[in-house]
Amino acid sequence: MAPAIIILWVIAVVFAYCAFHMAAKNRLHDTGLEGRGTILSVTQTGAWLNNNPVTVLDLSIKVDGHPAYEVRHRETVPQTAIGRLTSGDTLPVRVNPQKPTDFIVEWEQS
Repeated sequence: MAPAIIILWVIAVVFAYCAFHMAAKNRLHDTGLEGRGTILSVTQTGAWLNNNPVTVLDLSIKVDGHPAYEVRHRETVPQTAIGRLTSGDTLPVRVNPQKPTDFIVEWEQS
């Protein structure tokens, strides 16, 4: 009986973690500052999630009224977008005004 409870507990923790991150992303869609992320480099990790490649993006993020800053960001990229990611291109982002390193790439607008 104890192993079943542990497995259920682990599943609940994973579910809560995923739900928390989805809610945070949804909040950034609604309240994040609009900006642009200029691609400095793209590195594929070799990992895949839901048939989409996981990459490491080095970006220079610029939000109006704020200085640009560079970040390294691990991101699951839609497979339809991976071929379009080249150095110098820009991506639409939404940035947390209180924590600028917390941002999302708005793939649906790229």
